[in-house]
Amino acid sequence: MASLFVLIGHASNLLLNQPIPYDPFLYLFNIPIHTFGVLIFFSMSGFLVTKSWDTSKSFIDFCSARLLRIFPALICLIFLTVVILGVSITILPIQQYIFSPETIRYLINISLYRQQDNLPGVFDFTPLGGNHVNGSLWTLPYEFTCYLVIAGIGMLPSTMKKHSTIFLSISLMLLYFSTIPHDELLLTIPILLLNAYKFHHLLLYFLIGSIFYHLRNYIPLTKYGLLLCLTSIFLIKIKLSSSIQIQALIYPITINYFIFSLAFAKKIPLDWYDKLGDLSYGIYLYAFPIQQTIITKWPSPLNLPKMIV
Repeated sequence: MASLFVLIGHASNLLLNQPIPYDPFLYLFNIPIHTFGVLIFFSMSGFLVTKSWDTSKSFIDFCSARLLRIFPALICLIFLTVVILGVSITILPIQQYIFSPETIRYLINISLYRQQDNLPGVFDFTPLGGNHVNGSLWTLPYEFTCYLVIAGIGMLPSTMKKHSTIFLSISLMLLYFSTIPHDELLLTIPILLLNAYKFHHLLLYFLIGSIFYHLRNYIPLTKYGLLLCLTSIFLIKIKLSSSIQIQALIYPITINYFIFSLAFAKKIPLDWYDKLGDLSYGIYLYAFPIQQTIITKWPSPLNLPKMIV
């Protein structure tokens, strides 16, 4: 579901160069559908990666699982993008494309923390413009850094792990009250070169997901809890408390509550999905360049439903 939200949001941006019309998530949360999908990913990752740490035999075992989660699929994607997609799409002579410094630099995306989003002569004339090859890759270094945060917390004494996660989450929330507005926050985290605001925002959802794991036996997922979440969102919507700071306190909790209420609902059969394998990461990685390719090569006028399908 999260990966499809990202696909749908990107389809509109790539085809129309504007947000999807009548976006329900933009109306309810002031968050576009593709960003909402990303937040779902970080919330679920917080839950599942904390579980992974909890069940890992050692730090090396945990790190190996996280590396295998991210890098094999990423390396495959980067080489396919450069060798297959780039060669077939570029408007440059093949030899010029292959030996272009930009083509060589694109391979640096494998490193995760040093990213380049353009290939020479590829997708130069799509509606979005700017030679965007794969706009989904930007979240991966943030995701992996969240893994490192969980590993750091996990190495604390057992009595401190849960409390440290809660303390860090509350600290991140309170930071909203002491920082300048996020559109002016241009700080970059040294060495990692991550945008400080984006990391702050995504880490918060990740850590709330981690808290849901730690407190999974104590958080009742009930219809009354859902009603309370809906009420809080409604109050924000009618501008009783519509500031960015209040949203930062309410949305991570309510969105996580919705996600895990759906995931653990006994009346909603989801076991069949396990038989299909893990499709979400593949959809997330490949949808953007495939959509760009369709826009470039499609012989007839496209519309949004066709792009989504």
